[in-house]
Amino acid sequence: GKEIRTLKGHDNYVYSVNFSPDGKTLVSGSWDKTIKLWNLGTDWGLSDLMERSCDWVRVYLHNPNSDVREEDRHLCDGIGGKSS
Repeated sequence: GKEIRTLKGHDNYVYSVNFSPDGKTLVSGSWDKTIKLWNLGTDWGLSDLMERSCDWVRVYLHNPNSDVREEDRHLCDGIGGKSS
């Protein structure tokens, strides 16, 4: 195939990618311990969406009644300079 675009944003090898059903969004997982969403209509990642999403995820992860293990409560590390 022919390379049509390079998406830059991960600091280590990408080990997983998947397209949304409508083909407009790509999700990538990397050995740098990040997951990125890419809007394929532009050249930027959807970091604003992820930051807003992580705000409510943080509330859930730190709820003492949640069933999330302590070591798994860092889902949003590095997004928007915040840590969950």
